Amino acid sequence: DPNALSPLDDGRYTFAVPVQLAAVPDKTLIYADQEAEDNREPFEQPPLAVSGEDEIFIGMQYKDADGKDKWIVQKAAMTGDSFFDVMDRRYAEPVAGAYVGESVYFRVIDPTKDASDEKDLVTLELTTKSGQKKQVELVETFTHSGVFKGLARLVHAQDKAAVKEVGAMPTIYGDVLSAKYVSLKTGQSAEYSVEVFKGADGHVLPFTKRFKDPAVAVETQFMIAEAYFELAKRHRQLGEESLARREIAQGRRLLEEAIADYPNTTARAQAEYLLADLALESGNDAANAAMKKKYFMDAIAKYGDIVSSYPDNEYAPKAQFRKALAYEKMDMLDEACEEYVKLSYRYPDNPLVAETIARLGQYFLNKGRGFLAAAEKQTDPVEGEKIRMQGREMFKTGGQVFARLSERFPSHALAGKTLLLSAQCYMQGEDYPAAIKGYDRIITKPDMNKDLVAEAMYWAGHTHMQAEDMASAYRMFKKLTWDYPASSWAKFARGRLADERLLDIED
Repeated sequence: DPNALSPLDDGRYTFAVPVQLAAVPDKTLIYADQEAEDNREPFEQPPLAVSGEDEIFIGMQYKDADGKDKWIVQKAAMTGDSFFDVMDRRYAEPVAGAYVGESVYFRVIDPTKDASDEKDLVTLELTTKSGQKKQVELVETFTHSGVFKGLARLVHAQDKAAVKEVGAMPTIYGDVLSAKYVSLKTGQSAEYSVEVFKGADGHVLPFTKRFKDPAVAVETQFMIAEAYFELAKRHRQLGEESLARREIAQGRRLLEEAIADYPNTTARAQAEYLLADLALESGNDAANAAMKKKYFMDAIAKYGDIVSSYPDNEYAPKAQFRKALAYEKMDMLDEACEEYVKLSYRYPDNPLVAETIARLGQYFLNKGRGFLAAAEKQTDPVEGEKIRMQGREMFKTGGQVFARLSERFPSHALAGKTLLLSAQCYMQGEDYPAAIKGYDRIITKPDMNKDLVAEAMYWAGHTHMQAEDMASAYRMFKKLTWDYPASSWAKFARGRLADERLLDIED
């Protein structure tokens, strides 16, 4: 009112009640006691739960001139705008056309059609230029959302079997499909036309079989993706980089589609593991140092997500191992060592722990060699000896780690080799009794590889010489020439037997 005075002068009072689509609450929204009223924030109002078909009544009580109670009552009916779209499968983009055999997806947003506490329905009228008519029901996405979705699959009108399927819409090539939505309450209507393309889309799919079991479908898609990756490896070996990149992209797309289409499948961890492996392989093949680092860090992040998201899945220990391997390839050996230890701690009985032990032992072996190399460059003899002491401790730790593999996994392929490496670590750490004990375990162990036994006998003799036990060194070298005369280690032993100190033993 342009002639109105201020609210204070006119005595006007205003208030607002928020309204939302929701189920009717179990308890009244009216404050039943003074304490609740006193504790309420100023101007705070709980939302009023309504459905799209409700009317809201607002009443104010007052006394007339005679002192009698009177009511002023107003009412407001629910209304709202409606929106209608025809979209792609993920409801991300509108579509203007589709091929026979594809589906079109409908979305209606109309809050006035939310009529109950269940998922409500709305109806679309579908017609084609060729004269076909059909009604399609859209289902509310969840209760009180006011958003309704559904689809229709375009089939050729002459395909009698397909026409009878649920959700099928008969059409012909070059047809036009019209979809119309009318809101009976508001009278609003919206119509959308979709062109039906002539012919087929011309895409050749790698696998078109439909499976009743989603797990089988996903597994098949994974196998196809792995096949693409194997092809890419072969083509890289042949120097066909462009073809290899296309095959990798196709395999990655298949995996990503499988994850998106079946997000709840138990094979999701496998898909993410394959994608992480792909990043690791790409890092191996990258020529640029920056790209190598980018791929390796991407692989590390993906492997970490698998371990944290699927700790009990069979791919979790594999991912933990590969994460450590990625750090190792980046020469971040301390981080790699930490990840290998995590694998041993989290999955102590997993077969990968054996290889983890071997890599941890190699880590300490390399550390020891690094200290010895640094000591050689040191001009101060005292400092040089300090560094050598650190190196000897690293070798001893490496010996302890290597020895654990054969103890925990005696039948593993690396059991014998790591036992030899353990003894060699002790030897370089100048713990000669422990080294000799390790070599003896190899020499006396039944069914041990003959080449390993010959090598262990040679280094045992060398260790005896280091410990100034020439008699034992002579016996070991001599026994090696007798037991394994054709081996290269026997040839080395014959050379060592020519040492003056051993000649005296022979005399």
